[in-house]
Amino acid sequence: MRHIFSVLALSLVACGGGDDDTQPADPCEASGAICTWAGVPGQAMFAPEGEDRLEASLYLPQDIAFGSDGIPVFPDFNNHRVRHIGADDKVYTITGTGMLGDGPIGSDGCYTDSPCDAMAHAWNHPTNVAVDPDDPNIVWVAAWHNSRINKLDLTTGEIIWHAGDGGRNYDGDGGPLADATLDLPSSVAFDDRNGDLYFSDQANHIIRKITRSGEISTIAGQPRQPGYSGDGGPAVDAMLHGHTAQKADPGSKITIADGMLYLTDTVNGIVRVIDLDAGTIDLFAGKYTSAGVDEIIDPETKEVTMVDKGSVPGFAGDGGPATEAVFNTPRDVAVGIDGEVYIADTKNSCIRVITPDGNIDTFAGQCGVTGFEGDEGPANEALLGEPFGVEVDAEGNLYIADTLNHVFRRVKK
Repeated sequence: MRHIFSVLALSLVACGGGDDDTQPADPCEASGAICTWAGVPGQAMFAPEGEDRLEASLYLPQDIAFGSDGIPVFPDFNNHRVRHIGADDKVYTITGTGMLGDGPIGSDGCYTDSPCDAMAHAWNHPTNVAVDPDDPNIVWVAAWHNSRINKLDLTTGEIIWHAGDGGRNYDGDGGPLADATLDLPSSVAFDDRNGDLYFSDQANHIIRKITRSGEISTIAGQPRQPGYSGDGGPAVDAMLHGHTAQKADPGSKITIADGMLYLTDTVNGIVRVIDLDAGTIDLFAGKYTSAGVDEIIDPETKEVTMVDKGSVPGFAGDGGPATEAVFNTPRDVAVGIDGEVYIADTKNSCIRVITPDGNIDTFAGQCGVTGFEGDEGPANEALLGEPFGVEVDAEGNLYIADTLNHVFRRVKK
């Protein structure tokens, strides 16, 4: 059960402003300041239940999401749990035993699509979560190495396998959700206009949709065919490129705002945008430069396949048009309350921002430099450790999954 789950909204940081409201007493409350918000820098561990968020160890945090009640939920990736930060600013597990697996420990109830005890459920690197726009007590989980989309009901304390049969391939469009086959689903996002759920089927190089009535379909990309093509045309004819194989890192994450789905096309080194009503795809940010092709030989058939290697990584473009910028393995994207778009430029160890006029700049971190420093100062003077995730709360504050530093950091709006 959720400890204080949706009764109270989260109070993020309550600080007095002193006599001069333009000079907050807490430097973390100054506009543009970056501070560690949860986790212990450099400490990759598991924190006991009820630990204060600034004393609670995390292990390779990937992303964070906020429900309508303001309560943040996040996958504690290498601790194989999903946790939240309650209204008391303490960290609690809402599902997961900590054991790497694919179902409950000591129970038979979760190896089918029947509900089971969320706290008895074993995960294999949950990667991303989305809080249902209609009910903050429903959390949807991109169960990455489990190759499933799971539904967590915090009111009942139960979890259900919503989509995916646990296999690693592509199948099932138009059929029962439980029989569909996914391959490393890395993120989930809602179109809050109609309640449709979209997810990035990373290793299948596609984006898929699940309607409220339970219909699954592919809306972008060509299944099992990595590459780069299709801008300006139908999204289902385009080619996307995500990381594959068991040791792949999560990427290719999505977010949705005003009917537009933004996708970090990770291996292609770009960000693309899909108009969900028109069904078209376009380049939003980044400049693709082919890194060539790899020769893949099937070990059984000996068939040779030439596979595009993606784009040449790098760093360039600040101060100019976003479509001329160069990224290094972008993994996540978030839309701010003023229309700005934030990109986790992961291997550059920085966050970049695209303004509504289409120009790009560095927002947090020093691109090309990995480390940890800069708390209480300007975000663009800090150092980050390969951030995998970005998210914006209702007030416009930006949260960074500073992954290799094992913390979440916040940049005050």
